[in-house]
Amino acid sequence: KGIGLQSYHCMVFDKWGNLLWESTKLVNGKPVEGWDGYYHGAVVPQGAYIWKADATFIDGTEWKGVKLENGDFVKTGNVTVLQ
Repeated sequence: KGIGLQSYHCMVFDKWGNLLWESTKLVNGKPVEGWDGYYHGAVVPQGAYIWKADATFIDGTEWKGVKLENGDFVKTGNVTVLQ
């Protein structure tokens, strides 16, 4: 979840790098939609998918990403679809 965003771009890819879903829609500085596991009207096969997100806050600072245990930040991760 994000709040106080000026811009936002979230994408979900399959393991071959094909874009399955994306959104830039914000209402009152918050993302208003999320991926439901569908692509072209059908549920995707069970498995791991990759998300990538970029965002800028209203004050102009860029979202650094998710902080890892080693202190690094990443703007990608995995989402698993189960059926």
